[in-house]
Amino acid sequence: MIIAGPVWAWKPAPPVNGAIQSLKNGKGKTASIICTAGGQVGDSLDVMRKALEKQGIEVTGELGLIPADLETNEKVEAFAHTLMKENI
Repeated sequence: MIIAGPVWAWKPAPPVNGAIQSLKNGKGKTASIICTAGGQVGDSLDVMRKALEKQGIEVTGELGLIPADLETNEKVEAFAHTLMKENI
């Protein structure tokens, strides 16, 4: 699964936290996480990873994006490559 959401005050937005908390039967599954921010992603990826791991979900990919990252495709391409490797 892929979980993506915005950053609010250097943390995942409350709806993202709620979505993660509401997941059922996640043990043994994998997830990739994405955070988008206007400036800094702060602790968002770490908070999301820990919440998923607490439910037994392994995080296999992480991507934090700020506007400057969109000037090139390097981060997005590396993340997409990670996703493709997981699904081969």
